[in-house]
Amino acid sequence: MGQWTHPAVACLFRDIPPNWDVQPETLGGAVHLADDAVWRAHGEAKGGLIALVREKTGKRLDLERPIIGYARRMTGYKRAGLLFSDLSRLLEIYRRYPFQIVLSGMAHSRDESGKRLIHDIDDRRTMVASRSPSCPITT
Repeated sequence: MGQWTHPAVACLFRDIPPNWDVQPETLGGAVHLADDAVWRAHGEAKGGLIALVREKTGKRLDLERPIIGYARRMTGYKRAGLLFSDLSRLLEIYRRYPFQIVLSGMAHSRDESGKRLIHDIDDRRTMVASRSPSCPITT
């Protein structure tokens, strides 16, 4: 099984053609999965993420709020900072539809622009927190 999906979700895919974890285009069959089974798997995966974030950072996320997650190598071409490119718009959306953001990733040791990106994102996170203290962004 690939690392890109939670085991509870992967279990749902056992009846979809083999190799779905390396050939995601075969996941078209997921449209036939039972809604209640998908929601249960989603809840288990979300609960696992919330527990991991608490373990690693000490921050508590709200199970009832949507989570925007980004976990990738931090480098410019992957555009991790795009979410924070318009802070006013981000906060406007947050005020109408509260959400949480979880960012995770490292820059390669020789990737100076990736390291700067991490600092830029953290600066923007600090700015958002100062303008809207209830907006949880975990990095």
